[in-house]
Amino acid sequence: MEIRYEYRGEIHTLQQETKKMTAGELLQAIGLSPVYAFVVCDGEVVDEGRDISSASSIEVINAISGG
Repeated sequence: MEIRYEYRGEIHTLQQETKKMTAGELLQAIGLSPVYAFVVCDGEVVDEGRDISSASSIEVINAISGG
């Protein structure tokens, strides 16, 4: 399975041996914590357990906190 995702304005490709992947697994595979980043799939923020598809438009966004 090949997942294409956008992160920080750049398109990246991730090759996976499995046919399914969750949003949490994507974050883990690219070294990001779900505490500090989230996944947008087809324009919708999805939770870590949501399956993502190679056919979907996927964006990874860092959460920003401040005061």
